[in-house]
Amino acid sequence: MKNCRISLFFLAAGLIVIFTAASVNNARAAFFSKSSSDYYKEGLNHFKNKNYFYSTQSLLKALQLKPDYPDASKLLGFNYIKTGRGADAERIFRDCFRRENTDVEAFQGMGWSNYLLGKQKDAADFFKKEIAWANEHMGKSDYPYYPFADKEIIESFYSDGNYGLALLAAVQGDNALAARHFEASLKYKSIFTPATDILTAWGDMYYYKAKHKEAIPLYEKAVVEGKENLAAYLKKSWAHYFDNNYSVALKSFEQALPVSQKHESVEPLYGIALCNYHLNNLEQAYGNLAKAIAINPYYMDNEIVHGIIEKKPEWKTLWKNFGLAYKNIYPYNYAGSYAAALYKLDG
Repeated sequence: MKNCRISLFFLAAGLIVIFTAASVNNARAAFFSKSSSDYYKEGLNHFKNKNYFYSTQSLLKALQLKPDYPDASKLLGFNYIKTGRGADAERIFRDCFRRENTDVEAFQGMGWSNYLLGKQKDAADFFKKEIAWANEHMGKSDYPYYPFADKEIIESFYSDGNYGLALLAAVQGDNALAARHFEASLKYKSIFTPATDILTAWGDMYYYKAKHKEAIPLYEKAVVEGKENLAAYLKKSWAHYFDNNYSVALKSFEQALPVSQKHESVEPLYGIALCNYHLNNLEQAYGNLAKAIAINPYYMDNEIVHGIIEKKPEWKTLWKNFGLAYKNIYPYNYAGSYAAALYKLDG
């Protein structure tokens, strides 16, 4: 009888294990409603659409279902690079490099993750490996006969490596070396970074050193390459402005207006108001400044705005009313009432 009870105990225990395992599997199936490849494809689509948070979530699920999934791991690493998580990206690509030290995606990932981490020498070494990998293919006698898709990828890695080296040289203050690498990166069309972004970065190298005459032609090319590149439009405009070419800057800011409206940016309108002011078109300046304040009162430089409005008494009153309305309509809400402030601004 005792042996019978023991047998029944183990039978019951076995059934509990089976049913528990079944319930766990059912829960897992409910949580992971797709396969690892489905989650990878979903993550890839999000990545292409620059939805890096959603891409990361999909890829993490893919890797939970299939931990040894190199494509998902590398794409997760590139998500981390796009969102500034250099240490997390480096960990992934270091593992990829250890597994296969000729993997060009590992070179690329290590280059950009080290760039984010400020490890300039390590970043440069991997960018050079990326270029060397591309050069090895492009130097082959049969390269002209490679399929178009293969050539596009190879040339993109060549461009990407040079772009990385250009940014490093710019950070180090070697403008001549940076320019050579920027030129090389633009030699081929890259699937990784559009030409308009590369040209903008090249222009930035001069812009932030107040070398506006060198920056402007690059921004002009960037705008031609990317009609929606608001950053290039604006920096081109400000470069003219800071060189005291107010008439040219005014036209440039006006050209940026349609693009800025899509991005809900008040910056071109603010630039137009300042150009109006410097060109002594005061009524236009005050009118455009009023429009800019109505859209976003926080954007403008208070010192500059104050310098403009203090010359017109009625604007002193308007600015005071706006500030008081924005702050004091609701005593318990320090932000005040934006709607009420706009009412005051409208007079």
